[in-house]
Amino acid sequence: MPDMSKPAPTLYLHAGGLDGEVFNFSSVATTAFTALEGLDGFGIPEPDWRTVQRNDGGGSYVRSLRLKERELFIPLMIWGESQAECLANWDALVAAMNPRVGESSVLEVRRPGQAPRFINVVYKSGLGGNFGNDFRGWHYKVGLTLIAHDPYFWESDQMLSWNVRGDYKPFISGGEMVKTHKFFPVILSPSVVNGSREITISGDVDSAPIWQITGAVTDVRVTNVETGESFSITGSIAPGETVTIDTTVLDIYSQNDRSGNLWDRLTTDSTLFRLGTGRHTIKVTGSGMDERSEIALIYKPRYVKGI
Repeated sequence: MPDMSKPAPTLYLHAGGLDGEVFNFSSVATTAFTALEGLDGFGIPEPDWRTVQRNDGGGSYVRSLRLKERELFIPLMIWGESQAECLANWDALVAAMNPRVGESSVLEVRRPGQAPRFINVVYKSGLGGNFGNDFRGWHYKVGLTLIAHDPYFWESDQMLSWNVRGDYKPFISGGEMVKTHKFFPVILSPSVVNGSREITISGDVDSAPIWQITGAVTDVRVTNVETGESFSITGSIAPGETVTIDTTVLDIYSQNDRSGNLWDRLTTDSTLFRLGTGRHTIKVTGSGMDERSEIALIYKPRYVKGI
């Protein structure tokens, strides 16, 4: 007989970001915070279809589509061995969710047999302090509603890098090496790399990669072979300097220069391209490299649902 039990996801709220205080919203035990049945908002967010009327008798044409921000509803029981402990747990959650803090939190969803997914959230409602029938001294039931202005869930960073050392970098996820992909660069000389790598972008929607280029290196060019899109950085990057090209916010900077001057280093035909789901062949070229040099591709797989 198949297992007909309903494995519930475990939720973790990282207050103020992944490095902040962690609240475990367990669904299987009477802990300080227990997520009850009735989670909502963890599937596909509401679409916003932009259309124009047809002129040939009826209907409309779709001009664009965007997914609206999502609300996540978590029925939550706050427990304590005593009324004082219950209220202390309540105080801790209220302090963490205080909207005046000004920082978004991260909600982590762990499903059995799946990699954790994350989403950036802010508080909307549910902690108003109605101590009526839902308050029983040592436990207190609330309905916590969070808003995700970016409606997509994401997984931990994936990374691939090019270098002239003849070694390889693994894909990493959550800081752990989970799968290695050996990269054999075409090393034209001890300081020149010219090589391609086939990668598969997982997730439901396209990803905005972050490129980190660490010198010494000169005249870097990165090309998506399938689409023909590319970008080039002219001139040299000094040894130890890292230039970051962040396509999530369309910015280019280094640890030494955040003034916007590095935009002048991009050639006029450059495109800060995104990567759609599926397979891509990425070609990277550069010269003047040494043992410290590295060209790294980092991206987060993104999903329309968390459960």
